[in-house]
Amino acid sequence: QLEFSTFGDLLSKFRDALSMAKNDEAPYSAAVMTAAVLDWIPETLHTDKRKAVGDEWIIRLVRTPKLLPLIKELSPTTLSVGFKLEANVDVETLLDRARRTMETGKADIIVANDLRCVTCDRHTAYLLRRDASSSAQTSVEGPLEGRERIAAALCDAVFEIIG
Repeated sequence: QLEFSTFGDLLSKFRDALSMAKNDEAPYSAAVMTAAVLDWIPETLHTDKRKAVGDEWIIRLVRTPKLLPLIKELSPTTLSVGFKLEANVDVETLLDRARRTMETGKADIIVANDLRCVTCDRHTAYLLRRDASSSAQTSVEGPLEGRERIAAALCDAVFEIIG
């Protein structure tokens, strides 16, 4: 578990943790990216108090780098697990976007869900796995109902792959 307070802090700790390979062996068997990392951050960070001057304050935002692809770049043999949360999409669109995230993020497993199906008393998700025989093929498990069932399916999938 990496504790962080800013995106830059997370990125630095993330790189350090995954770069600790010894004898060409991955430092971690699996990396599970559960943190919802900001897609955008302020271009300029101010650590001091800013005076209230004028009627508006314009803040320019810049994209943050995606962390999921860094797992395979820094530690190619580490199993990579990502999450894809969408809002108000049908299942087909959700799964298509999850497959795209799996491809661009070089992930081995993606847990995909729609915000409408994530509430205090309800949670539905799909588990996508890259097939061992073909990196272009994915298998889909779901819908999985309930946090415990989703967690159990994810653990089963991870342990099946890493042994």
